[in-house]
Amino acid sequence: MLSLLSIIALLATFYFGSFAVKFIRNYFIARKTGFKIICIPWDVSSPVWMVLSPLARDPFERHLPTWAWERVSFALNAHEMWTKRKSYCKLGDGSYVLVTCGPIEICSSDPEVVYELLRRPRDFNQQDISNLVLSFFGTNLVTSDGDQWAKQRKLVASIINERVSKVVFEESHRQAGFMADELATTEKGQRGVESIESLKKIAVNVLSRAGYGMPQEWNEQTTKQNEDSDLQLDFVTCVKATIENLVLSALSRSSLLLRVPSWFPAAARLHLIGHALREFPIHASARIDEERAILSSPTTDHTQRNSILSQLVKNSDSASVSTDNKKSAGLTEQEILGNLWVFTAAGFDTTANALQFAIVLLAAYPSLQEWLYEEVLSVLGPQPPATTGNEPPETPDYATIFPRALRTQAFMMEVLRLYPPILHNVKCNKTGTTQEIKTSKATYRIPPGASVYPDFPGLQTNPQVWRDLNLPQDPRQGKSERGESEGKEVQETLQDAIEQTKDEYAFRPGRWIVNGEDEKQSLFKPPPGSFVAFSAGPRVCPGQKMAQVEFVGVVMTLLRRFRVEANRKVVDDVQGKREETDEEVRVRLVGICQDVLQQLTIVMRRMGEVDLRWVERT
Repeated sequence: MLSLLSIIALLATFYFGSFAVKFIRNYFIARKTGFKIICIPWDVSSPVWMVLSPLARDPFERHLPTWAWERVSFALNAHEMWTKRKSYCKLGDGSYVLVTCGPIEICSSDPEVVYELLRRPRDFNQQDISNLVLSFFGTNLVTSDGDQWAKQRKLVASIINERVSKVVFEESHRQAGFMADELATTEKGQRGVESIESLKKIAVNVLSRAGYGMPQEWNEQTTKQNEDSDLQLDFVTCVKATIENLVLSALSRSSLLLRVPSWFPAAARLHLIGHALREFPIHASARIDEERAILSSPTTDHTQRNSILSQLVKNSDSASVSTDNKKSAGLTEQEILGNLWVFTAAGFDTTANALQFAIVLLAAYPSLQEWLYEEVLSVLGPQPPATTGNEPPETPDYATIFPRALRTQAFMMEVLRLYPPILHNVKCNKTGTTQEIKTSKATYRIPPGASVYPDFPGLQTNPQVWRDLNLPQDPRQGKSERGESEGKEVQETLQDAIEQTKDEYAFRPGRWIVNGEDEKQSLFKPPPGSFVAFSAGPRVCPGQKMAQVEFVGVVMTLLRRFRVEANRKVVDDVQGKREETDEEVRVRLVGICQDVLQQLTIVMRRMGEVDLRWVERT
């Protein structure tokens, strides 16, 4: 009879043996894909590894041998940000397949592979975990696939029109003006990181107006519903609580959060999220009914109903009309709610993220601020004097200003090129059959169940596209160390990828500005698959224009009134204590921007070290 120790040993053998069998099976599957192979003998997609690996990153880097650290880094959170193209140069290919004890994973910085992947949404679907996070209030354009996606795309993709963009631009200017007033009159504008956090408040308030038709004041207190209601929170507070705690909201239930005892740490926050999860659908349904009633009124001017909610209700109801005794499929109320939510969630995190990185980078590159300020003066003019309170606030004209703000748009695109909000957009082969991807170099085979990760930093620093592109005549557009490769075939070396000092790694917004005939300028249009911050193909981000408009409105409004500067640290050297030099400030701030974790979007791990002041222009 087997002893207890023998039974435990046998069970352990079966348990770990199953991983070994899966690893070997995955290796033979990977050999058929046509990609270079990287082997890591554990499941990098397991929840345990995903939770613990960010904590272990620094000890791994300090204590592991170089060869082991480089291998482990393939499995670490946000490794794309610091490795960029180094892995691909070492392998001699733009893609590789990761062989582990878990699912097959393929990473690619090859524009042809990535574009083919993104242009075939029926063959390569959304990842299940992404769908879970973004669909808990209902199916939507982002999380649906197949025929359901085609239906939603037809009805939803057109709602971000020029009327919505106008609202976004005007509200972005208004909210940034509120923030500017606060920066000018409080300690927040002189020291610390709080001013960066205020950008989230702008993003939430812009979404409240553009998404739901509910304008917000800067210091408006909105937490409790009125006494006659059974609800604890008003609608805007529900929106704020859920989007600021998106992952927790998606992975938990309101009933569980509301049962957390009051003595538990962070109980008040958990209760707030619980109430928001329970009450958001109630408020949203009421707003949908209210909007539907307004739109059905014969006295309503439909051109003035320009929120995303209005457009969703209008488009859906217009589709649900009788034709030859058949009813075409409009959006259900649950689908309206789901799409309203996904525009809110995705729009908040990505836009706030881009703005936060942008402000830190402005402090790192003072000459860039002056280059942008020249455009602000040309397009908007100088900051007007403060009003007496009886005069209406200035409202900039979107149709006139946004098309002329090329420098600010180029600045945003460069932020997204080097600091994309997400580092990869995972696609999965759920068809049950092997899918082929043909490029000019080879034919690759994606096995059933495999996940493919387009590597955004690797794609967006490809020297074949980005090195010495549109070199600046004005050095304030961004410094470029070398220009010999312009117009020539680029040869990328491993040393280039390790040192990351060539032009493709430089922050240079001027690369996006193309000088045409008669001195007319336009934005550079990257080749297919080489810039995917807004995705590409049929599933390109429908909120791209909305994000660009908001970014331009906020940055131009703030730069019109302020310069943003870093508070210099005191450093010790051989001559004693002194303040940081300009170059030391730049290196420190860029280092903070580079040191990120991938959560829903990338976040600066050392955000607390950012210390800025806002200096009013005279």
